[in-house]
Amino acid sequence: ISSALSHVVAPIAPVTERLAVWAHVLIILSFLVYLPYSKHLHILVAAFNVYFGRTRPRGRLEPVDFEKPEAEVRFGSARSSDMTWKQMLDVVSCTECGRCQDVCPAYATGKALSPKLLIMAMRDNLLSGATTPIVPNAVTDDIVWDCVTCGACVRECPVNIEHIDHVLDLRRNLVMVESRFPEEAGAMLRDVDRTSNPWGRPQSDRM
Repeated sequence: ISSALSHVVAPIAPVTERLAVWAHVLIILSFLVYLPYSKHLHILVAAFNVYFGRTRPRGRLEPVDFEKPEAEVRFGSARSSDMTWKQMLDVVSCTECGRCQDVCPAYATGKALSPKLLIMAMRDNLLSGATTPIVPNAVTDDIVWDCVTCGACVRECPVNIEHIDHVLDLRRNLVMVESRFPEEAGAMLRDVDRTSNPWGRPQSDRM
């Protein structure tokens, strides 16, 4: 059968080969054009996110530099434009593998937080060019406050996304700019403001 078919297809083989080659080239080039607008963008940027990953302790809250002019002082992230370049690189590097979600204790207990969906929501908000606040338009208040900042998601992420940095910046903006926080946090924050400790105890009681 093969011998018989070879005589039939031999005349059209060169044309078929050229068509197949050009079809492959067009498919590859079309994918490259589509790549920046798809979830596959991480193919291009994930390696850079790993390279520029932090070397200092993970999850440490960066202090606010009040020495800067008032217009340049950054109180967390209200909008995508408030994010640092590394945070923007973080959200577009997500591979959607779900490893962070699998180890998240908040997600395991049925809370609203999913580290994976948080990063995806912030990515979609960034790529859409939205100028509205991230919370509550892309992420709800519950999601932001459900995080226990244990760092399991950060340790598990294969592309070194710093989930905690995003959560803490969203919280910082809610507290310092909008004065929005859970009721149970109100007493603690007042004690910190008044006595510099979360228990409301005077300095004279320190050991």
